[in-house]
Amino acid sequence: MRDLHDLETLLKSRVPIVVIETHEEARVLKLFDRIGARLRMTVYRWTVTEGIRELNRLPSHDLKASQPTEVLAEIKSTRASGIYVLSDFHPYLDDPIHTRLLRDIALRQAEGDHTVVLLSHQVTIPPEIERNAARYELSVPDRDHLRELVLEEAREGSRRNGGRNVRTSRTYLDRLVETLLGLPLDEARRLTRGAIEDDGAITEEDLPDVMQAKFDLDTLATEAKGFSGS
Repeated sequence: MRDLHDLETLLKSRVPIVVIETHEEARVLKLFDRIGARLRMTVYRWTVTEGIRELNRLPSHDLKASQPTEVLAEIKSTRASGIYVLSDFHPYLDDPIHTRLLRDIALRQAEGDHTVVLLSHQVTIPPEIERNAARYELSVPDRDHLRELVLEEAREGSRRNGGRNVRTSRTYLDRLVETLLGLPLDEARRLTRGAIEDDGAITEEDLPDVMQAKFDLDTLATEAKGFSGS
């Protein structure tokens, strides 16, 4: 709920470009689907493989604005308000034409009320449009959210295992939740599912593997930040 509220507030502030760095693309798209409904704004999604289309609409065989220059030109020219989520647009930000188009869109926001969302694992914003952009960092789940996630995965594990309950205890469930703290939602779900699928249980034996996996993820994230800053 925090992300829903904070992103909605950010969009209401009329920031023309929002930057979200994450691997949790599906989570972000769900958030914008809900925000679009709340603000009564159409949400569009662009990928280089499917072009631009309304979020949750099936792509047509006739790709519309599939190329980066085309989609930015279309956003610039339209007067209808909307939220445009551009997935994996980061390789195209080095092109001065794209930078200029994004700046034009930002400067003309009052005419069309557009918000462009740059969604990717890593985004470097050209200095020409830095003042027009705001970064948003997704929240990590708290204990209550993680506990519900673990219980949800346990229910799913039981269903896949013919209705047999996933074996655990409150102690090991609580310790798993503590171990998962600080991880993105998708990674916490993946590690929980791995622990359950291994033996149909959440036990003390699962915790070291989860802790090691979390350590490896933290190390990779630190190295990636160091590389991007060098």
